[in-house]
Amino acid sequence: MGISYRFQEGKVLVNHNKFLGYTKDDQGQLVIVPEEAEVVRRIYREFLNGKSPYKIAADLQRDGIITGSGGSRWYDSTVIGILKNEKYQGDALLQKTYTVDFLSKKRVNNNGHAAQYYVEESHPAIISKEEFAAAQAEFQRRSNMRGYSRTGKSAYTSEYAFSGKLYCQKCGSKFRRSAWGTGKNKKYVWICINHQINGNSACDQKSVKEKDLEKAFVRAMNWVINRKEIYLEELSRDIYHGLEPIAEEYTMEELYARLENLQEKMKGLVKRSIKAGNVDENGHSVLGAEIEKVQNRMKKLKEQITERSMRQKRVEEFREFLVLQEGGIDRFDDVLFRRFVDSVEVQSMVEVAFLFKVGVEVREVLG
Repeated sequence: MGISYRFQEGKVLVNHNKFLGYTKDDQGQLVIVPEEAEVVRRIYREFLNGKSPYKIAADLQRDGIITGSGGSRWYDSTVIGILKNEKYQGDALLQKTYTVDFLSKKRVNNNGHAAQYYVEESHPAIISKEEFAAAQAEFQRRSNMRGYSRTGKSAYTSEYAFSGKLYCQKCGSKFRRSAWGTGKNKKYVWICINHQINGNSACDQKSVKEKDLEKAFVRAMNWVINRKEIYLEELSRDIYHGLEPIAEEYTMEELYARLENLQEKMKGLVKRSIKAGNVDENGHSVLGAEIEKVQNRMKKLKEQITERSMRQKRVEEFREFLVLQEGGIDRFDDVLFRRFVDSVEVQSMVEVAFLFKVGVEVREVLG
């Protein structure tokens, strides 16, 4: 009950050991370690630019970057943990685990067995809330990517620029890179996985040459650049195009006030329970359910607000690129492709459609 009471007050108890980016000051408060914080920012930046956690880990290890535990070996699970840790946006989810045996001090994951408390802005943030939300959305996007398997999904990879971004217009499957020929005659093509595994009867989509895809992207990018005045105007006018309208009954301020009121009631209940030596399970359950309901409404509203903020940030980033671009590009740039292109639909062996992250679609002929 004492721990629960401290959590209700928003007192954050965080173990800073093995916590990349943070340490504690003399008062026990979390403070940022600048050099480590830059590593965290790099991880988020590279993930949002298309790299897989495995590739990010390999690059960090190659560059001799030290982990939060002081080691030199990086794992993709370590990178994923950093990308999913809400503390990097300055918040703290308390009581993720709880003690099941006070003698052995064994702790297990809290999957609803004990109350959890989310404290916003409990300490300095290393990355913005928009970046954190974008990373979680990117995890969801990658998990929904369809390849060809019994489940209809396949693992995301970022080894090549087109990895995970090419989709078959005929069957919806992803494309896989393959090498044809040897020596000077060797070339790379991308093949629909469904077609490659099951043949023409499953999907008759033909393979496309990697070089043709690269040239098509250069032309698509130059098409946008050469008409940037038109696109700049469209982006300014339709910045929130395609997003669901926010139709929440209460404002965020009203929800915060309601949550604060309920938490005060919960703290009073905990105090009375401690004083009486017994737990009012019914009262705790009713208040806990109401708190959870308000928190869920806040979460939904935050997601909508963040989605708009992310959309605006992507549009502004694309606008800035177009404004500064004096002429077209003359060669394929994989960084530029990862940065601005969401997906590529292969419609046939001679035609593709590039869907940019800002919603712009450009069709191009291959060859």
